[in-house]
Amino acid sequence: MTTNNERDTKFLGFANREIDRLEQKRLIPIHPKSLRNDMAILLAQCAYDLVLHAFRDVDTYDLDYMPKSTYEQSIMPTIQDMDELP
Repeated sequence: MTTNNERDTKFLGFANREIDRLEQKRLIPIHPKSLRNDMAILLAQCAYDLVLHAFRDVDTYDLDYMPKSTYEQSIMPTIQDMDELP
């Protein structure tokens, strides 16, 4: 988990924020910095994989002609659950 590629870092801010929230709610214990960094990278990789999966699963033609307010109602139902990594 020490490689510094885009999959590890693209959503690292999101990952750290989510770990902070879990710690604040006492859903996970506060961990040493090294373990917390590994957890953040793993969560960032999951977010990256999920976004990649969503982009692959959505017809971009639909996005060009759809009002932004309808994305959630129209696009989200078409995205399949990601039960394996892309």
